Amino acid sequence: MESKTDLDTMRANLKRLMSQAHENAHTLALRTGIPQPTTHRFLKGQHGEPKAETVLKWADAYGVTENQLRGYTPIAWDDNGTDDAVDTFVVADNSKMERLARAMAILPPDEQDYWIAQIEIVAAVVRGEQATLRRKFKSNVSPPGRAGPKVPRAG
Repeated sequence: MESKTDLDTMRANLKRLMSQAHENAHTLALRTGIPQPTTHRFLKGQHGEPKAETVLKWADAYGVTENQLRGYTPIAWDDNGTDDAVDTFVVADNSKMERLARAMAILPPDEQDYWIAQIEIVAAVVRGEQATLRRKFKSNVSPPGRAGPKVPRAG
């Protein structure tokens, strides 16, 4: 059984990692399979010692060790309050975004709108945003030059 101070340290580390990743208990649940209420109650201090399996899944989700999440081993936070591993991911992600922006710039505006809508749908699926998905699918965004999906003709 961990002390209250140890649980507070783990709680603070998990909150900080979630904040850096722009996640909440729901999005973390989607990625780890840990029920959202378990994470939410732990973060609010309404849940005692989580199972070792739960702590390991949380740690794995953010690329830290179980000991780092528990506060036994320090996490290398930089001056901006981020973990070096997260910074590396963001830099790699920014270069991908720059490549995507260059590719989009050569497309006509109607094709840009189509591909932006597709990317927004994928992002909404990843984040589990049901309302965004319903709104996007109601808009019936079709590929440029087509009124809708191609339907094969019979016979």
